[in-house]
Order: sequence, then structure tokens, then C-alpha cells
Amino acid sequence: MQTKIYLLCLSLFLAVSCASSEEKEATSSNEDSSFDRKDSDTLFLSRQVDDKSQLRTRRSLPLADIEDLKSMDIREVQVMILNAKPGDTILLKEGVYHLDNELIISESSDITLQGMGMGKTILNFANQKAGGQGLNLNKANNITLCDFSVYDAHGDGIKTKGCNNMTMQRLEILWTQGPKATNGGYGLYPVESQGILIEHCLVSGASDAGIYVGQSIDVVVRNCYVYHNVAGIEIENCTRSLVYDNVAEDNTGGILVFNLPDLPVNPDGAYCKVYDNVVVHNNYRNFAPEGNMVAIVAPGSGIVLLAAKYCFVHNNEIRDNKTMGVAVASYFVHNPNEEKTEIYDPYSSNIYLSKNLYSCDPTLYADNSTKFGLVVLAKGDNGKGLDILSDGIFAENNTICIDEDLERISFGMLNNGSTQKKMIRDASPFAICEEFSFENLINEET
Repeated sequence: MQTKIYLLCLSLFLAVSCASSEEKEATSSNEDSSFDRKDSDTLFLSRQVDDKSQLRTRRSLPLADIEDLKSMDIREVQVMILNAKPGDTILLKEGVYHLDNELIISESSDITLQGMGMGKTILNFANQKAGGQGLNLNKANNITLCDFSVYDAHGDGIKTKGCNNMTMQRLEILWTQGPKATNGGYGLYPVESQGILIEHCLVSGASDAGIYVGQSIDVVVRNCYVYHNVAGIEIENCTRSLVYDNVAEDNTGGILVFNLPDLPVNPDGAYCKVYDNVVVHNNYRNFAPEGNMVAIVAPGSGIVLLAAKYCFVHNNEIRDNKTMGVAVASYFVHNPNEEKTEIYDPYSSNIYLSKNLYSCDPTLYADNSTKFGLVVLAKGDNGKGLDILSDGIFAENNTICIDEDLERISFGMLNNGSTQKKMIRDASPFAICEEFSFENLINEET
């Protein structure tokens, strides 16, 4: 009942507006705005960022002129894929491959698809007429994809389903006309798999998530750079995930760990470590198509945990995200009528926040276009963002531990989801806890 009151009260804040007119124009509209890549790519240069991905400088380089590149014959590649045997490496030459349909790899094993480098080998889908993805892999195991770019896929950039032991390295997925609701939902999109490694990849322009891993087990995402996506990196309904040494910048939300109901594979994920990432200035407007789950993400969100289980968020630099640094919430923020079942628990539980570095530009106001943003505007620090925010809805004996420098962080927690009660601002009751052992929990699970 209280969660219903929570959402009802949140709707009353729709009249609240503390942001400047400039911020409103940038963040409150879901319409596609004009996008000047040159101007956009110079704004970020003034920020001092520890680029763990070593890909950030690529963002400032001009895109390769497709017309000036040698046009390659995609039919030759399709034949090699069709005839590939275990152990084969299929080389994509330097130049541009123009595709009007998705490129499919199905029920193959132990092959490598390798280009000559980002911006040197390009799969161009700008004139795609058929197929739901750019590169589409299905039930293909022990596959390595590396060293090429995918431009302007009409759907997802690279989707893999049921592909175990999948490696994605040094891949660039771009929508070259900038962030738009009509862009594909996901850049890199592996689902329903075990053994996923994504490293040294760059994604920009996805209307849902730049890097999304869903319903999978044993996931690693590291040393990647994501910008101008709705969600930079999203781990959804996965078990045993490591997300580290990435840079998420200028997205709507930097890193998301979600568990959603009604999914057929791995219906309630757990055990995620998010550490040593740089999550900076994720204040871009939310341009997700209406109805997408990520449409609820407030511009200015650093790390968001939604119905997450056994999640360890440690040693991240979380900076200049105008609405919240880390959010911990139940699924009730989306659906107050969701029920706990034998296979799905809508509560976040066993969340451990430790030794993260929080800081924010004091001139920025919280988002005024989403429910969480409006709560911060109305109940936060005079409209400024909070380092840690929670809806305060936890099942009995489910825990959140805040092992942070409490004198230096701003904290806000709703009282069991109610906006009618005073927001809890004292984090000290949540700082007395023992660190759980992620490794031991994994061993117990296996």
C-alpha cells in the first residue's frame, strides 16, 4: 500500500521545477534535438578523466568518411562464414562493407571474426533494408569478434543469443548521426549465455543501452568507453558479473544493474561487482522510445541498482552526475503491484557500497523530468543531487551497507517509499555492517 502512495505522491511533484531553462531544454524533452558531432565532441575535453579504457581520445577523432574508403565485397565474407570450420579466423579487410541485410553467424563454433581495427574495417548498415540487427549470432559458441566498427545498424549493433564463451574485443559501435530515439536499442547485446567477455569496446548512440548483457552467467565487462547512450552499461538478470575499469560519460545513466520480472532465463540474477570505474557527467537527456524500461532513468544518474541482489559497488569515481551518484531501489518504483514469487524478488538486497569517490558540480540541479529526479528536487539539498539515494523499500532482513565517508557524502532515503514522511538523511544506521564475501557467496551458489 505504501508503495502505491509513494508513486501517487511522486506524481504530485510534476509541477516542481528548480532547474534553469537551459537544463530543462537539455534534459526534460524526449524529442530528438539537433546534434552537432564536432561541437559535442569538444565539450568533454575540458574534463580531467582517468581514462581506464584508453578509448576516450578516439571520441575526439573525426569519423572516417565512408565515401573515401575502399568498398569491400561482403559476399566473400558471407561465404567464408558459411564454410567456416572450428579454428578458422575470418579476416575483414581494411575498408567499408556496405550491408543491406543483417550479417548472420549461426550454430558455428570456435571461429574468430577479425578486422583491421576501429575505423579501419567498417560494417556499414546505413542503407539496411532487412533484418533486425547488424551482426546477429545465434547458438554460436567459442566465438571471438574483434577489431572492427559497426555503423548505423537499424536495430542492435551486435546481438548474440545462446552463445557461450563469447569474446568481444576492440569493437566500435556507433550511430553516426548522434543520439536519437530511432537508433537501435543496444550496441553490444549478448543474452542467454554463459561466459561473456567484453573489453576495450566503444559504444555511442544506443537508444537503450550501449553495452547490455542480459540473462547470462559469468560476465565480464572491462576497459570500455560508453557515451551518448541512454544507459552506458547495463547488467540485467545476470549472475556472477564483473564490471570494472570502464568509463561511462555523458549518458543518461552510467551503469545499471537491473533485475526484471517475467524473463524466461535466469529470472533473478545476483552477485555483481561494479568497481574501479569512472562514472562522470551522465546528464544527457533520456531519448529512449516511450515504453522502454530505461525511460524511467533520470538524466544525471551515475550507478543505478534496481532489484539487485548481492551487489558490491566499490572504489568507483562517481562525479558530476546531477541527480544521484548511486541509487538503490526496488522494482516497485516501476510497478507498485509487482509481487514476490518463487523465482523473482522485486526487492534490492545485500547491497554493499564501499569507498567510492563522490563529487558533483554544485551548479547543477537535479533532473526535473522523472520521478526520482523530482524527489531529489523537492526533498534533497535545495534541488541539488544526492550522492546516495534509495526508495527505502527493503524486505525484512535484506540489507544495505554504506561503508563510505559519511561526513563527505549526501544521503537520502525515503521512509519505506513514502514521500509524505520526512526523508531519512542520516546514513549512520546503515554503516554498521560486515562486508560480505563475494567469492564465498559465489562458491556457495555453485
